Amino acid sequence: MPAALSEDLRERVIGFMESGGSQAEAVERFAVSRASIVRWLQRKRKTGKAEAQTPGRKSGTSRVKADALRDYIKEYPDQTLHEVGQHFGVSGVLIWKRLRQLNYTFKKRLFSTKSDAKKNVQRSKR
Repeated sequence: MPAALSEDLRERVIGFMESGGSQAEAVERFAVSRASIVRWLQRKRKTGKAEAQTPGRKSGTSRVKADALRDYIKEYPDQTLHEVGQHFGVSGVLIWKRLRQLNYTFKKRLFSTKSDAKKNVQRSKR
């Protein structure tokens, strides 16, 4: 992803536009795209500044408090991620990410090895 254009350039372009310049003239004069100019003007109107946004997505995991999740998991250890997510009003994927942050692990199969599983199946057939 390319680096954001400088805040100084953004302010100069916006100043030019506010003093009566057209978008076409600004594109020629400052060598920036028309889409960038439109975005900067919209952001300036909305927030009062045309500074670059921080890159990346915002994580929703902070919506689920660690203590509340731990308590809920202890009380209902057999619930699926989807069910836990419904309780907290978020997706199961978000619950999974939050549990990973809290260093929770999941046992993937009932028996520790395939040979143990075969032995237990054979015992149950007797």
